[in-house]
Amino acid sequence: MSKLNHISTKDITDILSIAREYQNLPSTQEIDFSNLGSLDTASMKTSGEIHSRLTKRIELLSEDAIAELSALAWLGRGDEGDFNSILEYAKSNPGTPSYLAAKTPLADYLEKGLAQIDNS
Repeated sequence: MSKLNHISTKDITDILSIAREYQNLPSTQEIDFSNLGSLDTASMKTSGEIHSRLTKRIELLSEDAIAELSALAWLGRGDEGDFNSILEYAKSNPGTPSYLAAKTPLADYLEKGLAQIDNS
């Protein structure tokens, strides 16, 4: 992870953990809307709580670390370019913490991005 100068391994591990928890929640596609009486409002609240926790964790990062996190996610998402070119873009157009947290497959994006920079 030598290309990451502002975000620590602990930061990434913490964010990955919360993002994975958020990603593993049932999606709206898995909810039986024909039987809304059975819809567990506690799970809906949990989703909001996890999203909020993820957003707050990302907000703890410096602007430079958020740019690196954004670049890592965008690289893992398959955006064109190498990490350095995506990072240059992210420095002037970083994703906001709430934008990044709202990316349901954020954990997957980050893991794929890490694998790509580890292999370069």
